[in-house]
Amino acid sequence: MDNLSNYCKEDAIAEIIKLRTAIRLHRDEKGHDRCWLDDQRLYQVLPESVRADFRLPEHDEFIENCEKFWKDRNKP
Repeated sequence: MDNLSNYCKEDAIAEIIKLRTAIRLHRDEKGHDRCWLDDQRLYQVLPESVRADFRLPEHDEFIENCEKFWKDRNKP
């Protein structure tokens, strides 16, 4: 794992700028513009070499989870 406390000031600032840029790009993708590639690009800015698992669950489970997500996010 990368430790920012070991960076010199200039390298730490560059790393922070890189991370903020990646987060802003991800945040600004809306609707159909956002896809799994956006998540993959966000994961790539981390120093860990662990790849994210982007496999989808079975269709019925996926749709059920989407409905739960929508209901949870649409509460007043």
